[in-house]
Order: sequence, then structure tokens, then C-alpha cells
Amino acid sequence: MDISAGIVDPRKTVLGNRFLCIGGLLFVGPSGIGKSSASAQRDILWNIGKEAFGIRPQRPFAS
Repeated sequence: MDISAGIVDPRKTVLGNRFLCIGGLLFVGPSGIGKSSASAQRDILWNIGKEAFGIRPQRPFAS
């Protein structure tokens, strides 16, 4: 299956250049490495439409 040949709906793109589309995100790693801190930082920045960890949202998440 070649997913890159599909038609892109820009309204379904959430982060970057199709880095994340509407569907979900899984943040995985061992305990004690800062997943919660990184998650809080990225959530705040992405909600106001700013770049976090080199990934820019297509639009602010908060309205």
C-alpha cells in the first residue's frame, strides 16, 4: 500500500508537513526521562500556535 500517493486534505493536518494528522499521538519512553514535562511544554506551545521541538502546528489548537 502506498500512502504517499493519496490525496492530502490539509484540514486534517495537525502538525508540520503531515507529521501528525487527525487521529492521535503516542508519546513513549521509559519512566523518569521527562515525558510529562515535555508533554506539558509541547501542549502549551502548540495550543498557542508556536513551534515545539522543531514541529510547527498548522494552526493554533485553542480558539
